[in-house]
Amino acid sequence: MQVDRPIFIMGPHRSGTTLLYNILAAHPDVGYFNRANRRFVRFPGFARLLTRLGVSNDTPLEAQNIWDRFWCNEDDVMGAADAPNEVADWYRLYVARVLQLRGAKRFLAKYPRLSLRVDWIEKIFPDAIYVHLIRDWRAVVNSTVARKVKRDEREGGWFGVRIPGWKGMGDLPHPIAAGRQYRAATQALEKYREPLAGRFLSVSYEALCDQPLETMRSIAAHCGFEWTPELEQAIPSTLRSANYKWREQLDPSDVKAIRAEDDEFFRRHEATESNLSQSTSASPTES
Repeated sequence: MQVDRPIFIMGPHRSGTTLLYNILAAHPDVGYFNRANRRFVRFPGFARLLTRLGVSNDTPLEAQNIWDRFWCNEDDVMGAADAPNEVADWYRLYVARVLQLRGAKRFLAKYPRLSLRVDWIEKIFPDAIYVHLIRDWRAVVNSTVARKVKRDEREGGWFGVRIPGWKGMGDLPHPIAAGRQYRAATQALEKYREPLAGRFLSVSYEALCDQPLETMRSIAAHCGFEWTPELEQAIPSTLRSANYKWREQLDPSDVKAIRAEDDEFFRRHEATESNLSQSTSASPTES
């Protein structure tokens, strides 16, 4: 069984990728990894049985342990050389089996750390479709910092994409570390716009919130999906951007310090009133 044009939702943590994942997963042709798949990786048939019986929730998940099954690097960067034939075959067969068990035609995945693994994905699935969700960096940093603080309160440890040099960033203030994560993941993805033209779509999170129906129609068309009632019903009736929170919670001095590391990049990734109504874009509007 061939895996036909699997779809990968890309972007750093806290970019709105989960929102898009849940909407697209409602399409009747779509299959994905769920809680049972994550727990019983070696037994996809058993995982499907638990799901069908209602024993395990069928909410789409990132399934980190599946995507990191053959990860052996210091950071999240993985290329074609990290996907030898036996690894590529394992993923192709596993995804094909999950689709077969679900009676689905297309596979959908979301895992922010894959943002640094496009070449790896290309080796495994050379016809993959990508949707890069781009959100105002200040909102992403603010949300990431909140998660980092919660992680510190519980067990500690790194949160987010493990960018090159992440092991030496433990003493950095959370906003600075989060800003570097955003920039590294976003730049890693943006370089594929032209080489993968036709299979790579950049979409504004702000547009998804401001014009959800129009934006989702564009995304569905890019993915090769027929528009269905299930997909339309999955779009929240009231979808409000949470970007306002950074203005209330992110210290202006942190914004200034992060911008100073790459002023052109960060200013280019700041949403403005003029681009809130932009449904899709090749790149964020200049501010």
